[in-house]
Amino acid sequence: MGVTFSAQPRHISVGAPREFAAITLHATEVRLGFDLGERAFDARLQKAKLRGPGPAITHMIVLTDARQVDDELLALTASAHARVNG
Repeated sequence: MGVTFSAQPRHISVGAPREFAAITLHATEVRLGFDLGERAFDARLQKAKLRGPGPAITHMIVLTDARQVDDELLALTASAHARVNG
């Protein structure tokens, strides 16, 4: 994928080369945001509430446990990457 991570004042930008995801760190959780456009929200994939990244980051998943990193999360990451960077 050739992904780059870039520290910004309020978030970590994830790009390849254009930003398709963003990470914000909190005391008890990590918020992982994605550029998924018009994709529907659900119980896990919420409307983005991240400080820092622009409005293109539309969705987020809140991670509170490493076991939440699963195939579905990896597929969402790949989908956002493909959407933004073709």
